[in-house]
Amino acid sequence: MDNNKEWTMDVFTANLRHYMDLHKRSQKEVAEAVGVSAPTFHDWLKGNKMPRMKNVQKLADYFGIALSDLIEEKPKAEQRKLPPNIITPAAHPIPVLGTICAGDGTVAEENFSGQFFVDSSIHADYALRVTGDSMIEAEIYNGDMAFLRKEFDFRAGWIYAVVHGIDREASLKKVYRQEDKLILQPCNSDYAPIVADQQDCYIVGELVGVYHAYSDMIDMIK
Repeated sequence: MDNNKEWTMDVFTANLRHYMDLHKRSQKEVAEAVGVSAPTFHDWLKGNKMPRMKNVQKLADYFGIALSDLIEEKPKAEQRKLPPNIITPAAHPIPVLGTICAGDGTVAEENFSGQFFVDSSIHADYALRVTGDSMIEAEIYNGDMAFLRKEFDFRAGWIYAVVHGIDREASLKKVYRQEDKLILQPCNSDYAPIVADQQDCYIVGELVGVYHAYSDMIDMIK
């Protein structure tokens, strides 16, 4: 076996065990969350087989950490620290249900794709991963995780996840009502507003927080 590959596998298994212990998660729970069989996950944990990077990313999303936290060696003192977005003992998991567009629009993906740990002060029902750059002036970037609440009182100019159009596109935008229309306003001057019939739209959640993938930080939406 290649020495570098063996070293990487040892680092990965040590980091994986560390985060499982930190969050008190069983092999069965983690395997189910990332969508693999128990024997496959057991092989990962024993260092018999290295998972594909897409599965490593699912594990990172599940624990609310960066991918590098699983595949790079950390000093032992650093390993004992919690990820920046975790405050014990109040951390709890919310489901990650797919992808939402912060661009011109993308077909909504409603498939369950793991869990994400957040502090209990974030009152979110689920999370969606952001794609696109139409909300950058609201400091919402490609690759961020958007936290959404299903029940809300509509407020004009607040940011919502909206499914709209024949293709059931999903967008994260500021929303305004104008008679029988919804105005989906991007926060990027390079994009034009989307005007849609209210009867063809469905607001699926109010944005309550954003996890910034580039900085491991969470912004609360007031």
